[in-house]
Amino acid sequence: MPYGILFRGGKLGNKAENEISAVHSGGSDFNVCLELGYFWYDFAYFYRKQLPPMTKYFAALALLFLTMCSFTPENSNSSEPHIKWMNWDEMQKAQAKHPKKVFVDVYTDWCGWCKRMDATTFENPKIAKYMSDNYYCVKFNAETHDKIVFKGQEYASDGRYSSLATFLLQNRMSFPTTLYFDEDLNMISAVPGYMDPKMAEPILNYFVTNSFKTTPWEEYQKNFKSTL
Repeated sequence: MPYGILFRGGKLGNKAENEISAVHSGGSDFNVCLELGYFWYDFAYFYRKQLPPMTKYFAALALLFLTMCSFTPENSNSSEPHIKWMNWDEMQKAQAKHPKKVFVDVYTDWCGWCKRMDATTFENPKIAKYMSDNYYCVKFNAETHDKIVFKGQEYASDGRYSSLATFLLQNRMSFPTTLYFDEDLNMISAVPGYMDPKMAEPILNYFVTNSFKTTPWEEYQKNFKSTL
């Protein structure tokens, strides 16, 4: 089964070098803005103990860049395909009428990598179209206090997380985590960690095509032909 990569565990030196390299390699204003925002976010995160009085200033820089990103033209192109996100109730009603695979994005409001995945992977036109055509897509805030009914059972908050989140993630609270369900709402797999479009594409295909039933993930990934 595929397993998402948790980037947060790396060293700042490698991460910062990668971010700066990405910024200087060119690309759109939106991507440059986004990379700078996440560079300062990581800087504040990794140096929060060594430089506690300064951390808030680095965090403010990250917020400034990420806010600027939301006003860039590329982020507001209404002509491109967008994912139709549902809640649990909407998904189950749609599933009862026309069964499809289900994709669940488990996130929190404070998760920087969740925001990055929203702004990059889920805004990629080919990924968005593929997901909308082949999955019912659910946005699930793991810290919601709303009651959720899933497969006839009610789940509430335990004070920090939704009990549905702890159940589905088996108490491995890592964000973002993407969940994949079959047409009968049985969970196929949980994939923790940020995924860029090229990482997400073969995983999305793997479950939609039911290849997970016959082909080991490593073999499927090796032979997969990307369309991005």
